Amino acid sequence: MDDKDRREDLDGEIAIDDVVTDVREVEHSIKRVLTEEKDKRRKWDFLDVDEVSRYKDVLDRRLNDLIQEEQYFELQDAAEPRCVFCCRVLANLGGIVIYEAMDHILAINITDPRCHPIGWYSNHQDDAVSYCEGNDSEETIKKMANNSVPEIVFKRSELKEHLFKVGALVEVQDVEQRAVIYPGHVSEIINSHFVKIVSSSPGRLDTREIIAHRGSLGIFPQGFCASIGHQLSVPFNNSRIRSKGAQESEWNWKSYAAEWGISGVQTSEFNFDPILGRDSRITPMRHVEVFCYQQGVMFAALIHRAVRNLVLIELSCDTTLKAPLMFPIGSDAIFPCGFAAAHDIPFVAEAPFLSLPPLKDDGVRFDILRTHYSSKPSNIFQERKMSDKTFLPEFWLKDDVFLPRIYVHPSCRIGPWLVRSQFAALARYYEAGPLLHVFKVLISDIYQCTSVEHRMDIQTTLNTDDEDVAVLHVKSKWRMSPDHVLMRVPVCKTARQAAGWLRVLLRSLGCCPNLFSFEKTQRCDCNKISAEEQRFVTESSAALAQRMNLSNSVEKRRRRSSKARPSKRRRTNQLSPASKESGPHPRTSIACDNTSDDDFSRSSVDEMPRLHPADCVDFTSNGVTRIENSSPQRGPIRRDTNKF
Repeated sequence: MDDKDRREDLDGEIAIDDVVTDVREVEHSIKRVLTEEKDKRRKWDFLDVDEVSRYKDVLDRRLNDLIQEEQYFELQDAAEPRCVFCCRVLANLGGIVIYEAMDHILAINITDPRCHPIGWYSNHQDDAVSYCEGNDSEETIKKMANNSVPEIVFKRSELKEHLFKVGALVEVQDVEQRAVIYPGHVSEIINSHFVKIVSSSPGRLDTREIIAHRGSLGIFPQGFCASIGHQLSVPFNNSRIRSKGAQESEWNWKSYAAEWGISGVQTSEFNFDPILGRDSRITPMRHVEVFCYQQGVMFAALIHRAVRNLVLIELSCDTTLKAPLMFPIGSDAIFPCGFAAAHDIPFVAEAPFLSLPPLKDDGVRFDILRTHYSSKPSNIFQERKMSDKTFLPEFWLKDDVFLPRIYVHPSCRIGPWLVRSQFAALARYYEAGPLLHVFKVLISDIYQCTSVEHRMDIQTTLNTDDEDVAVLHVKSKWRMSPDHVLMRVPVCKTARQAAGWLRVLLRSLGCCPNLFSFEKTQRCDCNKISAEEQRFVTESSAALAQRMNLSNSVEKRRRRSSKARPSKRRRTNQLSPASKESGPHPRTSIACDNTSDDDFSRSSVDEMPRLHPADCVDFTSNGVTRIENSSPQRGPIRRDTNKF
């Protein structure tokens, strides 16, 4: 077959160079084309062939665009799922629907399995469902069906039949504290879709009843907490307290079933719907937005870490120490950044903080770079003068990657993973220098100050597998151990982002945002050293005073020697001698009321300019908002369930 015939057979569809004769290459080519076409198509994998032909007129539109105002849908009551309401859509905020039902204005995510198209009630008479009293007449409901929310909107989150039995053991997340998981069990089968679950109530001796279905978020199978290393909160009620006030033998599921008089049927993940996005890795140190359905307000939040199908999130507006909130992956309260602005939702932003001064006209942020540094190397054979500038590559001078001095405030909150005695041994500041060099030393010091049992938690929090972000490779080795640690930590690219990145790093570790800062603070109001955190800072008061004098003398010698040669940056102070007192730490602690950074460190001279307020939007501390001022046209918004 000559080239002419080959061209005619191809008919111009494939170039001559693309023709392959190897069978393996043909298979790879076909798989590649199919993969590309699959990526181009929309994700309609929840529809079968018949449904695709049925909804072919709307497949080219977004599901969110199909939801319009004045449309109607049916909603099962949260407390009594056998009762169905007809709801009218007042506003659609990207899937968060503000609706009216029985003269009440409520908010719900349209993907909630309790939402159905008009007419769902008539097809599920076997579940003993009915319209609530005071609902519209049959003629009115027929008119609503002509203007119903399209059925395809509810297809992905259809309500499925459960596999629970009475006495089935489950673990229930508390809807108020969100960081607590209690044991529970199925007490009643309502119908083929809903069950009633009994669990403990926080702070009280009574119990709480929860209506759940197969896809309910916050309901987990027996043994879920043990599989992720989370402590299951055991209720401490009267039936398990002896007469002398001592607690009985260790709690277990067998004793729980015996106490309630149930069979104690074991449950597994097969009793629940597969969680969407569970296989995808949740990257920590990322910002998200969390919607509160009770207040109708969106909050800026930060991802701490993810454990299996749980995501630990901290609200950025919290100025006091609080435990991270736990959300299941796929929660309808978590949204990407910018969602509130795109749909005009009231938003509570991060607390304002100080940032670095703006860039000058010549692209330099700090005057010290002009007066003390130069990109022109000096002659090493000539005697250095005091007026000579220090050599620094032009890359560090012109590309906004130079950081000022970073101060350390050991009196601030250090979080649950760091050891205060080791942290107090650090130098009181990190000298000004290139961004990557300074942050690499800082992260390495944080890892060295972490307790041994929590070092894996630090690695899980800081490590990232993302290829689309700038990373900093930090190596660490613990004393004489042969084990080496290599972490890929996401890092900012310029000094303009350094202040925000440093806050994100500290908040992800549960520390005070002012623990490392670009401005020296005499005293931080984050907290006073609590009684349980008084872990005997480093040594006795006499040894501390001796070490302070030693540090001051070293500082004086360093200043005298700087007149003759450039000073070398000291990363940490010398370790103090071992205490002669018993125990792993000395028995002396710092007083809570008079603690400041000057009690830990030597004096230093500020050499960098004052910080400037960073750009921020309206902020209200601790999540206190004024909904009536931000969205007066919509009226009060209430939520039909206790749901964040």
